[in-house]
Amino acid sequence: MRRVEVLIAGCGPCGLGAALELEESGHAGRSGSYLIVDPSPHPGGWAASRETPEGFVFDYGGHVLFPHKYYPKFADLLDSLPIEWVASVPRRGVNLEGQFMPYPAQRNLQRLPPGKLLAVLASLMLRRLRFRRQSGAGADLESYLLQQFGHYLTEALMGPLNSKMWAHATSTLSNHWVTLRSGSKQRNVADVSLRQTMRNVLTQQDSPGWTSDTFVTYPSKGGSGAIWSAIASKIPAAKMLLGHGIESISLRDRIATLDNGEQVKYKYLISSMPIDTLLRSIPGRADLRAQAARFVCARSRLYGFGVEGVLAEEYEGLHSFHVPDSDQPFWRVTFPSNVSAGTAPEGAFSVLCEVSEPKSEPAQDRDELERRVEAGLRKLGVIGEGQKVISRFHQTIEHGYPVPFLGRDQLLNEVQRVLEPAGIYSRGRFGAWKYEISNQDHAFMQGVEVVQRLLYGVPEKTYSDPFQVNELTDETLENETRAEEYETMHAASAG
Repeated sequence: MRRVEVLIAGCGPCGLGAALELEESGHAGRSGSYLIVDPSPHPGGWAASRETPEGFVFDYGGHVLFPHKYYPKFADLLDSLPIEWVASVPRRGVNLEGQFMPYPAQRNLQRLPPGKLLAVLASLMLRRLRFRRQSGAGADLESYLLQQFGHYLTEALMGPLNSKMWAHATSTLSNHWVTLRSGSKQRNVADVSLRQTMRNVLTQQDSPGWTSDTFVTYPSKGGSGAIWSAIASKIPAAKMLLGHGIESISLRDRIATLDNGEQVKYKYLISSMPIDTLLRSIPGRADLRAQAARFVCARSRLYGFGVEGVLAEEYEGLHSFHVPDSDQPFWRVTFPSNVSAGTAPEGAFSVLCEVSEPKSEPAQDRDELERRVEAGLRKLGVIGEGQKVISRFHQTIEHGYPVPFLGRDQLLNEVQRVLEPAGIYSRGRFGAWKYEISNQDHAFMQGVEVVQRLLYGVPEKTYSDPFQVNELTDETLENETRAEEYETMHAASAG
């Protein structure tokens, strides 16, 4: 039986953050060693990337890499990596019934046809009158959207887009994450101002979430996965056991049994496994299995296309756009080759589409869904008439989005009161199950901070108080310029 002081489940951003902190602390060289295990043979978790045989590189979704201004340690790490970076203006938008609107769409309503624009303005005015008579919106997302955007804009844009992304009705979702910032200056769901809207209508000017002086950086080759492969190279190979995951965990004995039959006795387990999977791996605890069933998430279906030729002019330079229309299966389209030309061979471009499904329901047929996705891209002119698809990528991720369902925080508190006294610290994108701190920098720092807590008694900040790390004012933020240099695609659910 192998014995370690710290067992790390998952070699993604959270697990690598924990391992690096152990290495830098000098703790790894003492008798209290650590070990990273992961069922994937490659590091990076779902922050990794994949290259097709034809030479197209696709990330597992439109990744977010915001070195949050609260995290200079993460920015220092990025500076140290032997990676060549490319910079581009983060142009994003929304395709609403064939009309392109700059991101955030709710601040660029002047792009709407006159009839729809008048309906939106009337709805916003009515919302303003009603808001004065109300004490406040409910805790659910649907109530928040109606109060903030009025009925017309909610029904035409904000409601359908959020429902498509989360794969669940907005009435079942919490709204407390919407006003937070995921490291950028934009809220997760940007608000709308009637005064600003009227000004844009009169001046016919856009209010996009970027300027010509805004640049984001990304690896020139290898996709986002190149970042985590470089970070993993800092960890001694003897400290990583890739290709093997945890099958079961004994809370009483603090022993994890791996899928190869090996047992590992630990003092602490830092787990970035999905917390529902973690709970199901504990035998003899029907209560924990029941709690696992209460977690709500969205399955991600990713379809990538390598296309011969040149991207249509209207999409040139565009990083991504959202699609709220119900006749399209995908909610977001990303252009990896616009972010970095090194993700596609010469003479071709790449497109990545994301479809969300409730994990509680059977997955749609892979081939039929791919056919619908490709047809949707051709309808929008992303893949032009006669253009040939020369490479295809597909990945189904059962845990795609940690849905902020109503009652989530109470459930998390109940579960953590069982896990932490047993030496288990569930962190990371799905270990924490908090969308508002599920970006790559958030996940990395959760790993760092839980190690600092275990070694030095330093209270965690990111997991314990997402509002603190996401709502700092500009006057209190350090390393602001440096952090902005590394901004990449924003995956907020707003238009």
